[in-house]
Amino acid sequence: MACRSVVLLAALLGAVSSSAHAASAVINELQAGSIIDGKLEETDASSLLGVPYDVYHLVGVPQDMVLTVAANSADVDLSVTVKYVDAGWTDGDLLSLGDKGGDYGASGGIELKGPADLLVEVRPANGKKFGAYSLRVEAADRADYYRVRAARQALSGDAGDIATIKRPKNAPEPVVVVDAPAATVYAPFPALAPVPGYPQFDEARALYNELTAPDWQPAIRTVGIGATLDAAGTPIARITGLAFCEGRKGPVEVRFLPGGETQRQLTSLRAREADCAGAASGSSDGLYTFSDGTTLIGKLQLRRNDLRVRALGPVVVWNRDGLIAGTAAADLQVTPLAVWNPATGIVLAALDGGTTASKTAQPGRLIYPGIGAIDGQVQAGRFVPPTEAHFVAEDGSYKTTGLIVESKGAPQDAVRRKPIEGVADDATTYLLAGLTRIETTANTVLGPAGAYLYHGTLEAGALPAEARPEPATLARHALSAADCTIKPALPIGWLPWGPNCATAPNRLDAWSVDGRYRLRYVADLEVRLQEFAPDLPGHVMSEWRAAEFSADRVPAVVGNGELWRNDQLVYRGAFEGLLPQGEGECSGETPGITEPCSYLSGERVDALHLARMEQKKLDDGRDAATTARLKAEAEEKARLERIAQQEAQRQAEAQAAAQRAAAQRAAQLEAQRRAQEQAEADNGFQWGKLAALATGAVIGGVTQLDSQTQANLLAGAVQDSMGGVDGMSNTSAAIGSAGGGGGGMASALSPSPAGGGASFATRPNTLIGSAACPGYSNDNYKEFFEANSTGPDVQLHTMCAAAFNYYSAYLNAIRQGYSEAQCNQTYGAFQSTASVATNFYETTRTR
Repeated sequence: MACRSVVLLAALLGAVSSSAHAASAVINELQAGSIIDGKLEETDASSLLGVPYDVYHLVGVPQDMVLTVAANSADVDLSVTVKYVDAGWTDGDLLSLGDKGGDYGASGGIELKGPADLLVEVRPANGKKFGAYSLRVEAADRADYYRVRAARQALSGDAGDIATIKRPKNAPEPVVVVDAPAATVYAPFPALAPVPGYPQFDEARALYNELTAPDWQPAIRTVGIGATLDAAGTPIARITGLAFCEGRKGPVEVRFLPGGETQRQLTSLRAREADCAGAASGSSDGLYTFSDGTTLIGKLQLRRNDLRVRALGPVVVWNRDGLIAGTAAADLQVTPLAVWNPATGIVLAALDGGTTASKTAQPGRLIYPGIGAIDGQVQAGRFVPPTEAHFVAEDGSYKTTGLIVESKGAPQDAVRRKPIEGVADDATTYLLAGLTRIETTANTVLGPAGAYLYHGTLEAGALPAEARPEPATLARHALSAADCTIKPALPIGWLPWGPNCATAPNRLDAWSVDGRYRLRYVADLEVRLQEFAPDLPGHVMSEWRAAEFSADRVPAVVGNGELWRNDQLVYRGAFEGLLPQGEGECSGETPGITEPCSYLSGERVDALHLARMEQKKLDDGRDAATTARLKAEAEEKARLERIAQQEAQRQAEAQAAAQRAAAQRAAQLEAQRRAQEQAEADNGFQWGKLAALATGAVIGGVTQLDSQTQANLLAGAVQDSMGGVDGMSNTSAAIGSAGGGGGGMASALSPSPAGGGASFATRPNTLIGSAACPGYSNDNYKEFFEANSTGPDVQLHTMCAAAFNYYSAYLNAIRQGYSEAQCNQTYGAFQSTASVATNFYETTRTR
């Protein structure tokens, strides 16, 4: 009985009965990519000669077909026979396989030159032992198939589970270049301290070190084609090969061969366990690598007859950018939860179940493994710090609060922490700047638990030894000074800082309550009084050194002493309070050399110093004058450049405006021309043709004819100017009737200008305001004619419009520079046509 479960493709498409076998036999459909879980039972209704069996129908097409059978129990021996459908069960086998129970399975292939209709029979080899089995059907690329087989033979001495493809008789096996992949060289796992809250990094390190140890040996080793994305970027879902879920137990290693033109290529795989506890799929802890150097470490999903493993669930991705702890849904599609950057030594982590890749800001943390962390937000893979940040030590021993800034390396005056191994000095880091407050819960380099102030730049995780205890902290630990061996007489209102004695028994510090002054007593050395600016705790402004100071609230130098600033001697001699007073020694212009000097109430007044100050004033004045002159010249130059730029811009804008206006005017004229042409086309009247015909008629002598003949000629010209009329047949006929020729008319059609502008008076349009043509003007005659061209007086309107058209031609001839005689010819056409119109009007009015 075939108890079928589809694992890869749709293996069972249905069942059909076959008349060629027992009535109870069922033939199950197979296709490439199927994995069938079947079972032979003694009570199976499908039997042949009393032996239970399962029958499958397979339509194979090139590429070649490979079948693999495996018994699921040591008590089962299987026999598989493959035949062509039309060969019948009594003919020779096309392929025979036998598998003993508990073994790794048997496989064989059929080299197909075209589509093949095949029958597959699975039965117990001895006819008695029944049980479960698996049957796989694959389509194999011939070149890759033999290549993998040769690589496995080179790797382990035999082809292992690779079948021999059955070829046509006398067909030699292809020659294959053996390119068995060498063992992968695994680099040491990155040196990363434990990251609080993200044990995946430590778990990945432990698993990686286990699977890449020099003495690690796999129980199963095989070879496959490593392509996972083809040249077009399409995922390759399956890599054929037997390694997982086959009943074999123990560690497994797969080495992958290059797969031609691909966008992604597997190179190696190692896993703790290949077995799937009898199932067709399962999981195991392992790692696999790609050709670009990326390694995935974590839980791997395994499938029978498929070397294409995938990370699933918690995973660590190791690539050239560092380590990513996250959750994998598919290869390299990892939701990052924490990302370690080896260039900075910093881990960027998301909190509350978020992801560092979120496009919107969400709670996040900047972690310095082994040192401490800063809370803020993460967005698109970057840390978004708060305005005021808290750096909290990993062991909780201190918290530093201040303004946080991102920096490329730390400035020279910054307090640095111990360098992180492998991180360059100029790597990106975060600094706490300005006034910072440090709260400690245990002894640190600052002293016992308490609150301290410091002004300056601190690298995250650094503690400034010169931080000033807050008054409450001073008071809390003042009594501990009783155990110090040094017991000086302190100024009035000062507090001893007893914690010094625990680490330096020969030293005692004392502070003024306001924190502005500190006295430092060291055995066998002079006493030092240091002054701090109220708003710059941690930075010494001035230091006095003397054998003794007074016990006043602000101590005074007793006897001679020294004044130092910025680690340089300023004055050595007598003091009045803390101010230099009288004759002494001062630092000269040459480092390390002193010179005599005089002070009065803290001001140096010796002639040498005053001369230098006077010279400095002169130099500064000259420098100031030079600077002012250069500044004025630069400002004037800039002003002139601005003016030039503004003028150039103005001219460019004016030119552009002129060009736009010209283009607009040209467009308007073109639109008017097109509108006129369209109107003429719509009206069906050709004004230009009428003007040419009438002008030719005048030149040809039509004005010498009687009024009726002139009217006939004009009527013919009008008819020849109607829309759709070509030529001048009507005009020619009228001229012929009048006994005239066309020479003059022909010559009038192409007059030549005399050149130059007109120097004669323009003759008037005598029809304007006349009774014959009321309403007509030089500007509106075409529109007026069109408006009246269908009325009862169409003949009169035609004559008026023709006359105005000739007068327009007369004006145009003047504009184009024709001579007065030539222009008068056109004017004569106007006069003749105007006369015809007037006579016609007079004649029709008297009827």
